[in-house]
Amino acid sequence: MGPKKESPFKYLVILPQIGISVFVPIALMFFVAKGLEYFFHTGPVVFIICIVLGILTGLKILYDLPMKMNKESMAYNKRRLEEYENEENKNKGNGDEKNEND
Repeated sequence: MGPKKESPFKYLVILPQIGISVFVPIALMFFVAKGLEYFFHTGPVVFIICIVLGILTGLKILYDLPMKMNKESMAYNKRRLEEYENEENKNKGNGDEKNEND
């Protein structure tokens, strides 16, 4: 039997996290823009710049989070495969010694 695979349910948990991580910077920049417009009467240009910055930040998070998960997953799978191969090598080594002693 091969090494254990990691659970696919862990990726279902990340979906709400991605949604919140994309929404929060956009909403935060919206309120910052509204505040700047209220206090400094900046007009729609600053509002548009803030919204674009919020969207770009959300997209960066949308890219970085799955890439980080993929990197961690690859490292986990590599460790599990190495453990499995080491265990197989030990079992083969023990089987050869038993045959030599008989």
